[in-house]
Amino acid sequence: MVTILTLSQKYQHMPLSMLAPWFGLMFPLAFSAGPNNVLCASLGMRFGIRKTLPFIAGINTSILLYSLLIGFGMDRLLDHLPWLFPVIKYAGSAYIFFLAWSFFRTKNKQKDKDEDVFRPGFMSGFTVSLLNPKLIYALAIMFVKFSSHTKGNFQEIILLTILVIIISASAHFTWLLGGNLISGKITSGKGLKLQNYVFGGILFLVAVWMLR
Repeated sequence: MVTILTLSQKYQHMPLSMLAPWFGLMFPLAFSAGPNNVLCASLGMRFGIRKTLPFIAGINTSILLYSLLIGFGMDRLLDHLPWLFPVIKYAGSAYIFFLAWSFFRTKNKQKDKDEDVFRPGFMSGFTVSLLNPKLIYALAIMFVKFSSHTKGNFQEIILLTILVIIISASAHFTWLLGGNLISGKITSGKGLKLQNYVFGGILFLVAVWMLR
């Protein structure tokens, strides 16, 4: 079984002594109530684990893409295109506002047959994560603090990417399972409506926070 320890031993560019500070930095970033985690919980509550898996796959595909791009020098591209990051920030916030509105407007007639609510899917997860500027910040901080600052160091970039995918996917599944566990306790129409208002409100606050 592959573990973070065995990965670090295989790719010697990250000393074992760096794993604890790496985990200390990335754990709160991965498990905090950002748009990815909030949506995993809310979709897990509404659609269950199996139907939300494509959404999680989309999120982590975007994280994989950003990690490789930043590892191989995307930050230098952003330096030359200063307008690009604000575009990602405002587009991401607008998309999260749209998702919040989708939760507010759902009619809650039937849990699985409601056609108005935002539904999980690979492209939805990919888009949410792709338009999350905080993800770019987090990955850039990770590479600054834990890489050797040699652009193009293939093994080091692959190791950090694998580690961030492991901790990100763990966070997404934790929120998904938590939401799915709560769903068994919410069966009434009023309960489902309140659930949508709560998650819609959280997403609204997340969208505002992304503009900071």
